[in-house]
Amino acid sequence: MSNFANSAFGAGHDHNFLGAAHDDNERRTWMVIALLIGYEAVSRFLSPVPIHFGQAIPIAILGLLVNLASVWLLSGDHHQGT
Repeated sequence: MSNFANSAFGAGHDHNFLGAAHDDNERRTWMVIALLIGYEAVSRFLSPVPIHFGQAIPIAILGLLVNLASVWLLSGDHHQGT
């Protein structure tokens, strides 16, 4: 039986239902994803694609605003469990 009390954030789970080789398969899946991202990064570095700044700048500004809102929401004096 698993001990869920010590799991991260109290929402523990185990992978017994996925089979004994789940950890190895999960590791392999993440490795394939990392290799695909690396391949794409190298191929774009060697043959760059043009950037449409008219479309990219508003998206970048929106991303910056979302990040600033996250900082504002997550900052402050939060007391958890006290």
